[in-house]
Amino acid sequence: MKNKILICGVLFTALCSGLSAKSKYIDIPGGNEVTVVGRLNFSTDADKNFLFDTFEVDEDKRNYPDIYALPYIPGSAGLLTNVHKWKELIKFDKQAWGVNGGYFFVQYKLLKDRTLYFSSITLFVGGSYYLPVRLPLNFKVTVPEKEKFLYLGDFTFTAKGWAFELSASVKDNYDDAQLALNKVTKKQYDLCRASLEEITEEDLETIKKTFYYEPTGYSFADWYKKIDDMLVEEDNSEDGSEEASDSE
Repeated sequence: MKNKILICGVLFTALCSGLSAKSKYIDIPGGNEVTVVGRLNFSTDADKNFLFDTFEVDEDKRNYPDIYALPYIPGSAGLLTNVHKWKELIKFDKQAWGVNGGYFFVQYKLLKDRTLYFSSITLFVGGSYYLPVRLPLNFKVTVPEKEKFLYLGDFTFTAKGWAFELSASVKDNYDDAQLALNKVTKKQYDLCRASLEEITEEDLETIKKTFYYEPTGYSFADWYKKIDDMLVEEDNSEDGSEEASDSE
């Protein structure tokens, strides 16, 4: 049962530094950077209380929304050394997380070919690190020159049964995405539509050589506290009660 429910057998390594509160405004990408924009919707017909019982999730930890995280792509920051790896992970994790049904705005550094490879998104059912689900993407995007914000699409995943049999679709809701972007930048920036290409066997070999790094350890002692901080920060951003500055 456990192997069937946990599609992602190991917690995604990019999550090692946990969640961080989000500012009202996002950073503006520099010359060799891009911010990808999109939205994730996940649903399952599984009885969540049964899942929580199975994995002994505390009663007071059962009212959290599903949380997702975009993949960390170490190759987009160059071949990381052990010295810089932890710093890069912490910086990335500050913006990689989102709430199921919400938009993400995640910044990546680009190599010379300006290509990013997206293998999967990791979703945590009920915000619980005991219940990670790997949602496959399996596409790559090449970022056009001078584009700062790239719209990937609106992704919908549905899991059926205890085997979590997944179905997926992606839609173009460009206008909604542009409005969402306008709310998190002080100035208005045009959103560019991405051209999604399927990852090939050759790409997989490239990914293995260029985008591999040795996993580091992680601690979940303050997991829920950081989720709480993130949710409070998002509420504050929505009602305009918090001001934050972006870096341009």
